[in-house]
Amino acid sequence: AARRAEQLLAGVGAKAPAREGARLELTVDEGPRVLIEVLRLLDREDLAPTALALREPSLDDVFLAITGQRASGTSDDETRGVA
Repeated sequence: AARRAEQLLAGVGAKAPAREGARLELTVDEGPRVLIEVLRLLDREDLAPTALALREPSLDDVFLAITGQRASGTSDDETRGVA
């Protein structure tokens, strides 16, 4: 199901979805609007997500996008919002 969803959502985001096991991560602009489109696409193919999250980019995400490097002193857990 995750592979089918990955293929289905390939053209939706700025880049291809990242799949790790059954988890997909899709980077998009206009997240709330695209979220509705994604749910409609999945529903048409009878694919139901088990969980769904919308995350706004952090300052570290923006820094990484611009420089290609993580900000110094920032761990992976901090960038994902994990305590």
